[in-house]
Amino acid sequence: MLRYTLLLFSFSFHIVCFGQTKDEMIKSIADSKKSMETLIKMTGLEIRLESNSKAFDPEDNFNFREIPSSKDKNSLDSTLNRYFSNLYVGGAIMPPYNFISLKKDENELIKILGVDNFYFHDRNNKYPKMTPVKFIFLDKTEQDSKGLFETAETLKEKYGKKEPEGYYSDIDSTKLDDADKYLLTESSSFYQEYKVKMKKPIAAVVMDIEFPIKGSSVQNISNDHKIVQTAHGNIELKGLKDNVLILEIPNDLEKSIQVLALYQDGRRLAEKSSNSNTVFSKEKIDAFQKLLPAYDKALKEIEKGNIKDGEALKVFITKEAKIDVDALETPDKMQKTYRFSGPISTVQLKIEDANSNVFKTQVTYNFKSVENQDYLIATDFNTEKRGLVDTKGNWIVAPKYNAHFRQLNNYFYTDQIDDHDQTYYFNPTTKILQEVAYKIDDTEIYGKKYVKIETNVNGPIGVIDANTGKILIPMKHGFIHYQDNGTWLARDDESDKEGAYAADGTILIPLTFDNVKYKTGFFYTKYNPTDFYYTEQVNIYNSQGKNITNNKYNELIDAFSDGLQLVKKHTFDKDKKGTILYSDYYYIDNLGNEKLNFEHGKYHEAFAFSNGLARIEKANNDQYDYDGDFGFIDTKGKVVIPFEYNKCTDFYGTYAYAEKKNGENSWYGFINQKNEKVITLPDGYQSSWFDKDRKTWIMRLYNDDLYDFDGNKIVVEKK
Repeated sequence: MLRYTLLLFSFSFHIVCFGQTKDEMIKSIADSKKSMETLIKMTGLEIRLESNSKAFDPEDNFNFREIPSSKDKNSLDSTLNRYFSNLYVGGAIMPPYNFISLKKDENELIKILGVDNFYFHDRNNKYPKMTPVKFIFLDKTEQDSKGLFETAETLKEKYGKKEPEGYYSDIDSTKLDDADKYLLTESSSFYQEYKVKMKKPIAAVVMDIEFPIKGSSVQNISNDHKIVQTAHGNIELKGLKDNVLILEIPNDLEKSIQVLALYQDGRRLAEKSSNSNTVFSKEKIDAFQKLLPAYDKALKEIEKGNIKDGEALKVFITKEAKIDVDALETPDKMQKTYRFSGPISTVQLKIEDANSNVFKTQVTYNFKSVENQDYLIATDFNTEKRGLVDTKGNWIVAPKYNAHFRQLNNYFYTDQIDDHDQTYYFNPTTKILQEVAYKIDDTEIYGKKYVKIETNVNGPIGVIDANTGKILIPMKHGFIHYQDNGTWLARDDESDKEGAYAADGTILIPLTFDNVKYKTGFFYTKYNPTDFYYTEQVNIYNSQGKNITNNKYNELIDAFSDGLQLVKKHTFDKDKKGTILYSDYYYIDNLGNEKLNFEHGKYHEAFAFSNGLARIEKANNDQYDYDGDFGFIDTKGKVVIPFEYNKCTDFYGTYAYAEKKNGENSWYGFINQKNEKVITLPDGYQSSWFDKDRKTWIMRLYNDDLYDFDGNKIVVEKK
């Protein structure tokens, strides 16, 4: 049980109300007198407060909060520069205006400053001031911002009444135009809104940013050290037990102090709740008592007609009680009770300095939504209908579409009409927007002008030339994939067969194959007229659609590399229904000519070229007994690394992995193309793969070490 004695007043009252009529003055005195009598009775009241007795789990992370980090000026400036540079900016074009929205990421800013979540509440003067200084338009012109923009704050300052607390009220709406009203309506605590009186679309805005930042000091307060002195008065500990803390704080300091309660291991406890009461000094309570007889005398004078209005009433009471009644209404201190998630070991007070430093920077915010755009969606300010404007802000498509009208890409738009999505095609040459009887399959523009279209959602797919609006490939395909040479791989939706189209929409590879792939400038096809493996036909077509292999081979291994393609020809035992008796390997050129051959009697396996060399395994009595069978050839077929390794990889980088097994004298490592052993490794090869993130081949050893093929060991941070 925690006990403390205090002088408090937890409800508001007025010493003198400015009623003008007799009845109003009598009522105001009666109300003030009643409030004051209650306040005097509460003086010295003993309050009992019980601390929280609920079980506390120190393993539950929800019971703790992050301790605010302290940054030096350079570190803080750098962090703030990153913060302001990354703020999202968007906008709306509503000729003759642009409206800009700059997102306020208040939570991130609070985290950077290391302050509590209520830091900016009722502290508008502490929020960053972001002022446009220059507008950069989509037509590449620029203009200083002076006189061109308004914010909700500037409108309130111009046409509102400033209250003592600092905010503005009673805005004179008769002085606002429709755009001003729209700006005030759209303003929120999450975005800083700007109205710009220019019809040209804005591509970027240059902002001057000023942010007042106060330094702080941290002091401990405890049962052994109950008072902390500050420039605004003393902070006094009134009670501390278990998870409950009570502080008496000067009024001027109430918003400038952050209380951190620490657990015994130094972690910061989560604040669960807090409440506060105003506190008057004993001197003010004594002064209140002097007012009571002055009130009684004032009532009599009102009845006699000697006091006729509120001003006269205030003068009479001030003279009679010999007290400045205005000064009495301001409490001296605030008594605040905090409850935390667990038992408090240490209390730290983070107290703001009196003076501020002003962080200043300038940021150019680019509007991502208008990049590479020649025409933009705009909204007619009066009708709220949407259309398209050019870089000068002139309408090129009249505003007649509803609020659902939006852009899909530079050529296509969509609108929702009676639960139906309507697609529109915009012709950049004629500047005409027209309805179309299809939808787009995805928003990507291929080859700077092609768009995939479909009959309906998830329907058969085709391709349109978006520059002209001409459908190049009909909508009858299950898939269509664009290739880097401008061609399209496709599958017919009805026959389920694959082929390829040229850039102009003509058929390049007939859609008669089971599978078609495009690699390194060639098309690789598969077709099997039966279910038997030995009847499968594989072929290679060049970029002009010519077959360069003509069913001569049974396997096509990898792709062309170093100008050669590895192919494989099987010899089958027909009586055993396609059992492979043996295979021969060939390297062919881009015309289909056999340049190198490795017949089954001498060689067991060949591999594709990599960095100018190909790995070859020679034949032996037992193809699974690896006793020094691997070597390398160059593109002329010359053996440049002899057949002396038990295992090796391709030259995926500067080096290839190789190993020689010889009991305790076994060697594992990297060799170069001169067959020099350049790096010895601690263990043997387990696996390798191409790492897309690192854009290189990676190898894992049996001891789980990782290396790239330039011999660098890769260290992976453990999560």
